[in-house]
Amino acid sequence: MNPNGVDLEHFGSSEAELDGQRLRRRLGFDTCVVVSFVGTFMPYHGSEVLADTVRLLGSEENVRFLFVGDGCQRTSTARALEAEVGTDRVAFAGRVAYAELPAYLAASDICVAPYVPVPAGAVFVNSPIKILEYMAAGRATIASDLGQIRRMLGNGAGVLVPPGDADILADAIRRLASDAATRAELGAAARREVQQYSWRRHVERVLEALEGI
Repeated sequence: MNPNGVDLEHFGSSEAELDGQRLRRRLGFDTCVVVSFVGTFMPYHGSEVLADTVRLLGSEENVRFLFVGDGCQRTSTARALEAEVGTDRVAFAGRVAYAELPAYLAASDICVAPYVPVPAGAVFVNSPIKILEYMAAGRATIASDLGQIRRMLGNGAGVLVPPGDADILADAIRRLASDAATRAELGAAARREVQQYSWRRHVERVLEALEGI
């Protein structure tokens, strides 16, 4: 079984890094640690957990939050957090073109994927493309310790946290926000680990399997 994949050439370029710096300045986040979420604002993606995490960290002097994507909970999440935390600390980009996504990831210091627990007796069947894109961009990643995510990040390529726990997620963000060296190490490890998840490598594995039939 092949998991999802990522276009490695699309992320992590020097051009994307420059665009990311420009985006940080435009947002007023250029001297801060930027924590980003990319994806759909749906319950199982952890929108509510992430909102609670922002509330816990809202007073942290040097941490800012960038949200990219849309979904049924985006409007309510944005209104609540902008009112409670402030528009100078949170930014909601909405939907962005795929061509622009590398700049948003390059503008980030930490990327998160706070998936919620699966129901009792169920199995987490998902290989989130967002996490692979975080890794391809060479970003320090924090994600829920579930299923395929554990395989993606469990080899030192990221930080795994219990799903659904805003307090532990906030603690993990706080630790990485104060440790640039560890963020850099995690980003480099992620970029190495994600090589096996390129779409090209997936096609090669499929062809190798077909040759054995």
